[in-house]
Amino acid sequence: MSLLGERAIVAGAGIGGLIAAGVLSEFFHEVLLLEKDALPLTPGQRKGVPQDGQIHVILKGGDNAFAAVFPGFRECLAVAGATPLEFGKDLQTYEGGRRHSPKSTGIVVHSQTRPLLEFTVRTLLAKLPNVRILDQTRLMDILRAPDGPVTGVAITDKDGQRRDLAADLVVECMGRSGYTGRWLAKNRGRMVAETELGIDLVYTSALLHRTAAWRGRNFGWITRPTAPHNTKSGVLVPIEGERWMMTLSGRFGEVPPEDEAGFLAYAKALEDPHVHREAKDARFATPITSYRIPRMIWRHYDQVADFPDRLIPLGDTIAGFNPLAAQGMSMAALHAITLRDALHGGLGGLGGAQGRYMTQAMKIAADAWSLGEMLDFAYPQAKGTRPDDLAERLAARAAVFKLAAHDKEVRGLVFEVQNMLRPPSALQDAALLARAFAV
Repeated sequence: MSLLGERAIVAGAGIGGLIAAGVLSEFFHEVLLLEKDALPLTPGQRKGVPQDGQIHVILKGGDNAFAAVFPGFRECLAVAGATPLEFGKDLQTYEGGRRHSPKSTGIVVHSQTRPLLEFTVRTLLAKLPNVRILDQTRLMDILRAPDGPVTGVAITDKDGQRRDLAADLVVECMGRSGYTGRWLAKNRGRMVAETELGIDLVYTSALLHRTAAWRGRNFGWITRPTAPHNTKSGVLVPIEGERWMMTLSGRFGEVPPEDEAGFLAYAKALEDPHVHREAKDARFATPITSYRIPRMIWRHYDQVADFPDRLIPLGDTIAGFNPLAAQGMSMAALHAITLRDALHGGLGGLGGAQGRYMTQAMKIAADAWSLGEMLDFAYPQAKGTRPDDLAERLAARAAVFKLAAHDKEVRGLVFEVQNMLRPPSALQDAALLARAFAV
């Protein structure tokens, strides 16, 4: 395949930026990945990711994307200590007011800390000969020809020198703050339409040493609250180093404590006892830390008139979700695959690639948003414009989940949708809903 350009630049070396750089290495002579943080030489937390210590999961849809871009991705994670978990069998879920009985689904993901995940992918990316990772490099501006396409970026490098870098394509992956939206407002006078949903969520996490009975065994528990009366959720999953990641969350003023006794007492108050039962005798391996997510946000870049050509927003800069649905990193990975497909369709050039990408990227965001708002609008305290058919959708969801508790096929379908392998519309099939409401 002939290359599409001399250089592509990716801003942001989080999960979305890493996989985007991997994709672009197929199409450009050189790819530069810019990151303002100093990137650690071993798995470790970094300053620009305050939520590093919280739970992070790549759903199966995202896992498939990473495996497609980085051959050996899963094997490298396993060697580094990540633990494979099969939904339904190794990862037990309490949801919809009931615990689902163990059943194999064939949907296997890996559980690990975010620093280990980032380090593993960064190591794979660094092996690509045409990719350079420039850490301690701050994006200062996106450069554009007058009334023309984006032509590069202005940066401040690790020596404090400001300089311009030319590029044939710029991909912005700098997170929920939405750098592209702010740049458009400041430099183009274009305001990006946004959809917001106030969720007022706090999630609180710590690493624990696994108890002797669970060392060498890969098994986890998820407890999701029954809305609207309960907001407490809990997760206990195995990670590298024979440890557990334990995450508790609450919303609308209900906040998990950051002292060990209070943290465990909060876990004991979950609807299902398994998380507390297994964790109560474990030793804490790290301090307990919290992170607040006040809102979900979806930026409609596709609605911006005269959106600059050769600028690609990707991942959280488009949409940031409730982390309890674990959609963020997987959406970014699927966006990267969408970008690859759009570039493959360029017929030897970049013309039209942005439009092809934006259409599909927004559809992926819309599907993820549809799932997320069902979790959040189940609470009357959530702030935002409720869909006219919300009551019907919530009733249908409850009926399908009730059916899934006893029907292996339906349960597998639910897991496929939750893992971004199938669109939410798969759970809205008329025949399925007829069966669900008949239970």
